[in-house]
Amino acid sequence: MIPVDAVDLREEHFVLLLDIGKPDEETYERISALMRKSQKIINDLYHITFTVALSDIVPSYNELTYSYERTLDYLQYRMNVGANAVITPDTVRVREDNHDAQIPPELERKLIEGIKSGRQEQVHQELGRIRGVISEMSSDAVIQSVVHVGIIIKQTIREINQNKVSPLTLDLRSIDGLVFEKETLEEIFEAFVQILDPIFADHKEVVENKVQVIVDTIKDVIQTNYANGNLSLQEISDLLKMSPAYVGRIFKKIRNRVGGRLH
Repeated sequence: MIPVDAVDLREEHFVLLLDIGKPDEETYERISALMRKSQKIINDLYHITFTVALSDIVPSYNELTYSYERTLDYLQYRMNVGANAVITPDTVRVREDNHDAQIPPELERKLIEGIKSGRQEQVHQELGRIRGVISEMSSDAVIQSVVHVGIIIKQTIREINQNKVSPLTLDLRSIDGLVFEKETLEEIFEAFVQILDPIFADHKEVVENKVQVIVDTIKDVIQTNYANGNLSLQEISDLLKMSPAYVGRIFKKIRNRVGGRLH
C-alpha cells in the first residue's frame, strides 16, 4: 500500500499527496493500477466517473506548488485521452514533443468531398481519422485544430447552400461553442456527426427523386416504343443521353413492373 499524506478538496477536484518512497521503473504503473481500481469502485458504488492526473515525482516539499500547477495542466489532456482516464507524465510528454500540429491536407480534402457528395460513411470515417490525429497533439494544438475542423465544416455547408434552391437548415453557430462546451474530443466529434447527419438524409431524398424521374422517363420511352421489337438498351440510352451501364442499372429497378422486353 502507498501512504497518503494529505487529501485536499478544491475546485471540484481532490489533491492526493502520496509517499511512494524510493521510485522505480514500475512506480507509475503501480499507482495507475490503483487509480483505475479506485475509479471502478467509485463508479460501481456511486455511478461517478473521474479523471486522474499523476504529477512528476516531487523530490522536496518546496516544489509542491509548482508540481501542483503542472499537474493541473496535465488534466487538460483529458480532452485528448477521454473521460475516466489516468493521465501520466509520459501521456503528456509524448504529445508535447509532437511538433506536427496540423491536420493532413488529404484528410481535410476527403472530409470536404464526403460532405459535398453526401457520403455519410466517408464523412464518419474521415472525422474518425482526423480525431485520431488531433488526439496526439499538445493541448493548445488540440483546441486550434478542433476550431479549424469546425471552420471547414461551416465553409463547406455554406458552399453547398450557395448552389441549392432550398438551403440546408443546420445550426452552424452551435459548432463555435463545442470546444468550450464539451470536455473530450469524443464528445466534440460526436457533435460534429449529429450536426452533419441531416445532410445525408437530404442528399438521399434528392438522389431518390432524381432516380424516380429517370425511371418514369424510361417507362415512357418503353411504352411509347412498345411496338418496336428492335428497341435496345443502347437506343434508350442515346435518347436519354446517358451511358448504357447507368440506364441498365436503373432499368433493373423497373423491369419487373413494365411489360415488354429489351434486347
